[in-house]
Amino acid sequence: MNKMLKENQSFCTNMQPIFNEHIIYSMTDNDGIITNVSNAFCKETGYKRKEMIGKTHSFLRAPDFPDKAYDDLWETITKGKTWKGQINNIRKNGESYWIYSIIQPIFDNANGNHIGYIAIRQNITKEKQSEELSMIDELTGIYNRRKFNIELNSFLINFYRYNDQFSIVMIDIDYFKNFNDEYGHLIGDEVLKRMCYVIEKNIREGDLFSRWGGEEFVLILNKIDKKLAIKTCKKLLEKLRLDLPYFIHDNFFIKTVFTCSMGVTSPERSDCKDSLLSRADSAMYLAKDNGRNRIEIL
Repeated sequence: MNKMLKENQSFCTNMQPIFNEHIIYSMTDNDGIITNVSNAFCKETGYKRKEMIGKTHSFLRAPDFPDKAYDDLWETITKGKTWKGQINNIRKNGESYWIYSIIQPIFDNANGNHIGYIAIRQNITKEKQSEELSMIDELTGIYNRRKFNIELNSFLINFYRYNDQFSIVMIDIDYFKNFNDEYGHLIGDEVLKRMCYVIEKNIREGDLFSRWGGEEFVLILNKIDKKLAIKTCKKLLEKLRLDLPYFIHDNFFIKTVFTCSMGVTSPERSDCKDSLLSRADSAMYLAKDNGRNRIEIL
């Protein structure tokens, strides 16, 4: 038995330099203050060990990475559980990169006291870039339906957990099929791209705009309920009404009118994703039934 223990200790000692050079890990005390990092972690971040010891990991955090992700992280590990997730960080040279991190508590073998945390990381930047490309609509360059569904789940979780309000807007170009039939899909595609450009220029950074399919689009307006969302929708409706006809005339010498119908709703406690989307869709079709070129709320 003693021989086996000595062999195991010798193995761990011999493996330590390999871990240090090839495993991206860091250790902290109970307050999250960094107490040790591997050489691989230094290479990954561009910082020297002495530049990181005594700090928290927050100095590596990307500015737009959400606070709630860190809140969830700390809520998990302070309960003695293991946290697993993706984090967006910034290297010393300013480059952004993504990691998949596993963080778990460390306990003193002698008395079982909690003495800190260890985090092991894997760089997943290439995977994130490939994933991001798969969520972009090829024609318009905005997010696609897949991305929207993923993000909507996150918005709903924050609504249920933190009561974070948001609104959904379904948008459809009126009589777009007739325009395509008359002038062709190539010009129709340019209309779709121009529409996306106008909307993206007139929404906030925290909002989410996606192509739902065909000439239908869906917009999440973050942090506002459906009554406040109407103000944004009226502005968008007016911008599109003015911009699209000029764009078509200036580029293709076609004189026409373009309008959109919009349906607006906000989540309720009884909602699931499907019921919320169904209500937004119904509001949009109500706008069409009531004459188009208008906004309806449900």
